[in-house]
Amino acid sequence: MRQITWSLFALVLVVTSCFRIEHRQLDLSVQGMTGSQDVILVTNAAQRELMGEWGDLRHQCRIDLASQTVLYSEGGRLSDPRYRESILNALRHAGYPATVVDLKADPSRPADLLGNRIDLVQWPDRHTVRLQVPSMMTTRDANRIADALAWARYGGRPPSLSVNPADGSVTIQGQNQRSAARMNYIHAITSAGFACSGHPACPAQSPPRGWVPVEG
Repeated sequence: MRQITWSLFALVLVVTSCFRIEHRQLDLSVQGMTGSQDVILVTNAAQRELMGEWGDLRHQCRIDLASQTVLYSEGGRLSDPRYRESILNALRHAGYPATVVDLKADPSRPADLLGNRIDLVQWPDRHTVRLQVPSMMTTRDANRIADALAWARYGGRPPSLSVNPADGSVTIQGQNQRSAARMNYIHAITSAGFACSGHPACPAQSPPRGWVPVEG
């Protein structure tokens, strides 16, 4: 009987350890936050990394620096003028006033597998808004714009992220290894133009992060 009891106890410990969530906190130091707009830029960059490139909301960001054009795709809520206005507000607060050129239903094309057409549209409810951003000149600008779109997409800063301009600290509360991936956040913030935790800001024409050029 005693042996059975200890076996059950060991089994409970194993099951409990499998479901244990390891809480982590990531602390970063950011240099160069001198005003409210800098705080917005750093917050947007960290939030975009925290929520992930896809997260729970499917989206796509295509950018053409030459024509200063952003093609931003999401689901049907892009047809809501209030949501489009929130996107423009997020861009304006980041220092990039934009105008909506057009909006269209834009379902993805049927998949093509090894040259064989498959009649399955993988993103049937895709909508795409075309934005004109006159002040978008560099890949740094493009990164900041993609970061601002993340702010609009999720409707504000998550409680697990805090930015303190007084001491330049950024704190991210995470529950898994991804959300505490230090270098991911450092790369996100330096791509937005700020030195972070001993790493210099990326040059204005550094390789883009998380966006693709407009095709055609």
